[in-house]
Amino acid sequence: MGDKPQVLRNPCGNAVGSSPIKGGLVQVELAGRRIIKWNPEKPQEVSTLADNFEGKKLGGMNDLAAHPNRSVYVTHAEWFLRPTDLEFKHSGVLKVDPKGKVSIAVDGIAQPNGICFNPKGNIAYVTEYSSGKILAFDMEKGTGALTKQRIFADLNVYAEKQGIKMRGGADGLRTDRKGNIFSTGPGGIWVLNSKAEFIAHLPVIATNLAIGGKDGKTLLITKRNDVVAINLK
Repeated sequence: MGDKPQVLRNPCGNAVGSSPIKGGLVQVELAGRRIIKWNPEKPQEVSTLADNFEGKKLGGMNDLAAHPNRSVYVTHAEWFLRPTDLEFKHSGVLKVDPKGKVSIAVDGIAQPNGICFNPKGNIAYVTEYSSGKILAFDMEKGTGALTKQRIFADLNVYAEKQGIKMRGGADGLRTDRKGNIFSTGPGGIWVLNSKAEFIAHLPVIATNLAIGGKDGKTLLITKRNDVVAINLK
């Protein structure tokens, strides 16, 4: 496809978070309040993976991540919707199995935003937007529920230690092949290792991010009107 940006789907249904799966992508489509599947090689052939929970329309979704067990996990709350438009109350993470059945993976997270898994797939990370925190969960074998919630990192505390006075919500979130965590937060993008030890801070204000490239060493960042690519070591 080359390095030059291309328009693949237009209109895109106000798509936000996306994640690669075998044969294409899964994506949150805000306009349809659904999770869709499609292949960049055939961008107009779009199918619905899930659009309801027990017969009720999905609510305000934000980001998602595909797990090696072929299920998709999506952060779900009141994002981009009026409270009166919600058909069920839930602020946390939903699990969508390969057949499209939706279940609650975890509830009770304030403003869940980004989500990703460690390379082994046994730990999930979720950003709590307004608090600037990254939460960690164990993946329960069998059910796929997210358990043992704990605070992995409070990015505002890291900002104080690094002398960064700016604040900012924890939004986009991804891990690399080594298990390092990349997250937007106060004053830019934060990089931590799997033990929550500080590695780096990039003073680039962003909304979302992804790690890609042929060697998995390209950090892709979405800003208000731009997409920025940064080569990683």
